Order: sequence, then structure tokens, then C-alpha cells
Amino acid sequence: MMPTHTRSTPSPSGPALQRARRQRAEDQARARREELAHAQRVATLGELSASLAHEITQPLTAIAANVQAARRMLATPAAGDELKEALGDIAGDAERAGSIVQRLRAMVRKQPGERQPMPSMRRSPG
Repeated sequence: MMPTHTRSTPSPSGPALQRARRQRAEDQARARREELAHAQRVATLGELSASLAHEITQPLTAIAANVQAARRMLATPAAGDELKEALGDIAGDAERAGSIVQRLRAMVRKQPGERQPMPSMRRSPG
């Protein structure tokens, strides 16, 4: 019988082992940073969606209320000026909702944002 020699693969040692360990640690750190960045994006989206829902709900609610008022006015014979005012309010609120969406899109595209105060919800007496 002949002696059999088994050849084992050499295990990394010295600098090669250190490089492999360092690469594995860097990969793990990168994966953790990516997970953290994703968690931050999800949290930001949650906050943003709540704020966005609030900001858009206000003009949409006003639009719905003004449409109902305009429908009631159409049922009366002399509703001309009031109806024009209600339709103007509807148009203004729709533009406001649209501008909120445009600012959101600009923010997502990383375009420089145009800072403007939000229009007042109070209507001038008239």
C-alpha cells in the first residue's frame, strides 16, 4: 500500500488574513450605513407624508365646501356675485394645493427650493 498524502488548502495568514478581515469589516460597516440611511429615509417619508396630507387636505376641504356652496347658489335665482366669489375661492385653493405638490417635487429632485410663507387660511372680511 502506498502512503496517501492529502493536500489541504493553505489557510490565509499574516497580511492576507488581515486584508480579508478588514474587507469583511468594511463590508459590514457599509451594509449598516445603508440600513441606517434607509431607516432615516423611511422615517423622513413618514413625517413628510403626515405634513403633506395636512397641507393638501386644507385646500381640498375648502374646495369641497365651496363647491357645495356654489351648488346651493345655483339653485337660487340671484346668486351671480356670490357664485363668482365661490368659484374664485375654489380656483385659489386648487392653485394652493398644486403649489404644495410642486414644492414637494422640487424638494425630491434636489432643486433649490423657493422659500415662501404659506398663504393665510383666514379670509379677509368682505
